[in-house]
Amino acid sequence: MTAIQRRSIQYSQNFLKSRHLVDELLDKCDIGLNDIFYEIGPGKGIITERLAQRCRQVIAIEKDPLFVDALRAKFALTANIRLHEGNTCGSGQRNAPAATAS
Repeated sequence: MTAIQRRSIQYSQNFLKSRHLVDELLDKCDIGLNDIFYEIGPGKGIITERLAQRCRQVIAIEKDPLFVDALRAKFALTANIRLHEGNTCGSGQRNAPAATAS
């Protein structure tokens, strides 16, 4: 097993690759320009990028440090994306976001 495969299993990572599929899925959601959207596990940011075009703000929470660095670089100039490094499971937060995607 390669290091990448072990890392994928460790973080339970699965990735959408089709921007067309992401757009189709988001078209079926009721996401408006004034919405704030919490994305748990943005991974490579394919959904994050599309969400930023559809809502007021995306708050993305990623626990894999390698993806956090890549996402910070990718979205450095995107004002309506806030990236947080951390794990939402067992974080002690009692109020869960109403709309999430992973």
